[in-house]
Amino acid sequence: MSSSALGVALVTVLVLVLLAFFARVAWQGRQDHSGWRPFAVFLGLGGLVVFAAGRCAKKTIDYSVVGGQPGPMEQQKTTTDQRLLFGAVRKYPETKKRTLKFIRSKLPREVAEPASRLVCSGAPDISILGQMRGLIDALQKEESGAAKADGRAKSRLDDVVPELAMFRARVSPEFRYLDVGSSEGHITGAVAEELGLTKAQAFACDIVEPATKDKRFTFARNTATKLPFDDATFDVLTLFMSAHHFVDVGAMLGECRRVTRPGALVLIREHDCATPVAAAFYDITHAVYACVLGREATPEEFLAQYATGTYAHYRAKADWIKLFAAHDFVLSDKIEPHASRYGVDSFDSFYALFVRKN
Repeated sequence: MSSSALGVALVTVLVLVLLAFFARVAWQGRQDHSGWRPFAVFLGLGGLVVFAAGRCAKKTIDYSVVGGQPGPMEQQKTTTDQRLLFGAVRKYPETKKRTLKFIRSKLPREVAEPASRLVCSGAPDISILGQMRGLIDALQKEESGAAKADGRAKSRLDDVVPELAMFRARVSPEFRYLDVGSSEGHITGAVAEELGLTKAQAFACDIVEPATKDKRFTFARNTATKLPFDDATFDVLTLFMSAHHFVDVGAMLGECRRVTRPGALVLIREHDCATPVAAAFYDITHAVYACVLGREATPEEFLAQYATGTYAHYRAKADWIKLFAAHDFVLSDKIEPHASRYGVDSFDSFYALFVRKN
């Protein structure tokens, strides 16, 4: 029996016992000719017991219905100590505002409003993500996910034109490039193509292997604390929105130092995050990109990882810079940290170029 079912059973037993007690007291009052008062006491206290029991039972019930339609949910606890993804929409008004703006700008117009209602519904995370995913699937849009991903990759390149020029100036037959936390590798491939690199010069790594192979680079799978490359191998490293996913960021930055050559360039894109409100918004956008707009994970897989509390560790820009400096990566004096070419985006992201000290 699940804990929620056990809680309901215990509340039910308690209600029956208390009602029986009050009924006995009331009956004795009648026998003693004390009038209507025992019945009033019985009804009043009995009503209070039923009301309190209902409130307690409500906390143990899983809600799998949104707008009258059953959702594809699994059993999920809603206890106060569990970290819920969309619970932040109700907790933080600013998170709600940013999430709805994101949903309406990123999802197709036909599903943006139904998805917005789902986000605010109070339903379990698994139900919200599952139904949003179903809405997208039902559209059967002609534009492929790969085409959208290539568009995002081109946008990233447009943001870092000066950095790419510095990379290009270093390219030689011995040049090696690594993208750490490459995901599906769309940005990795775009950078390799932009620099004119061969597959033997461009590398990517991530904890999860991509669903499809990209002929523009060589992929190798890493662990949470180890990169699968030799010492002093790479001239350029990129970390596009990946460092905040490191479970052991110190170990991974130590690995980045180990596999880079002295003087290597390291380019990062990260969130400039200083509040729980912003962090909650980033978590929701990660879920939508991974489970709804993309197919990097199923809702069940994403939420299982999210429930561990180790999915992401965000930091403010100044803290990221200090952290990289502690591992011998100093800010380049050629290019200052900057936002995208459009200014600060909805994810509060910034780019920073580091140089590995000798």
